[in-house]
Amino acid sequence: MGVGVFYLLVTIAVQGEILVRRGELGETRVWLIREAGEQGLGFSRARVVSGNEAAGAVCVETRVSFLMLRAAERPQPVSYCECLEKVGENWTSTGECSVQPSGTY
Repeated sequence: MGVGVFYLLVTIAVQGEILVRRGELGETRVWLIREAGEQGLGFSRARVVSGNEAAGAVCVETRVSFLMLRAAERPQPVSYCECLEKVGENWTSTGECSVQPSGTY
């Protein structure tokens, strides 16, 4: 386990983020925040909550939260949901989801 944690720490220090994709739209991301007066980590998770990527129409919920080591204000977690439709090779927004994001972090 120690080697895995070391690898993750080196990767985030060198690249500034770790990104794990699940399909075209699902992903988990951890990134460094290095702004003037603010330091910490950002975490986001995007997951398909309805529809199917193969069918070309999905709704994706994204949750974002932060672990700040130094900040003027503590940022609050955010959760939002967007529906997408595949047009050619690109995903295009069709608006907000009719179902509210779960809000569980």
